[in-house]
Amino acid sequence: MNNIINIVAFQAVWLSSVVGAANGMAWLGAVLLMPFAVWQLRVSKDPAYDRRAIVLLCIAGVLVDSAYPLAGMLGYASPWPLAQLAPAWLVLMWVNLALTLNHSLAWLRGRYLLAAVFGGVGGGLSYYAGYRLGAVDVYWSSGVAFGLIGVVWAVALPALYGLLDRLSPVSTGSVPTPR
Repeated sequence: MNNIINIVAFQAVWLSSVVGAANGMAWLGAVLLMPFAVWQLRVSKDPAYDRRAIVLLCIAGVLVDSAYPLAGMLGYASPWPLAQLAPAWLVLMWVNLALTLNHSLAWLRGRYLLAAVFGGVGGGLSYYAGYRLGAVDVYWSSGVAFGLIGVVWAVALPALYGLLDRLSPVSTGSVPTPR
């Protein structure tokens, strides 16, 4: 049941973040993220993993989502604090994702090829949906931009899982290692 709540909360935060940013209410996603984060950390069997994921994905989010405007590929609605950096609402979406990695998306943990496929498809589609909802502007050919984003996510998601597993002092045993 907690995984169902986790994925529903993730989707609600994602949608409120994108729609809020597109409509000048960049704070909207944060309003939903805060109770989700408090709840998830409270019910988590491994809150230390979740905290490491939050820190790692915040760093990754700033780096990855700042690279796109710096390259002239994308622009974001509600670009605060600086137009050249990933906006705060988008970095908080990485926190939102971090809260799923050891919960509703735990089935990807240790399955790097599957995580690459899921990340590549899901990452590209997520940014495309953000574009269609008005939170992302695309300055390159949309096919090239979303294809590149898909490639970035195909590398990033399994890399993030791998790094988090290396940073974990001991395995919780909650996710079986694939054979």
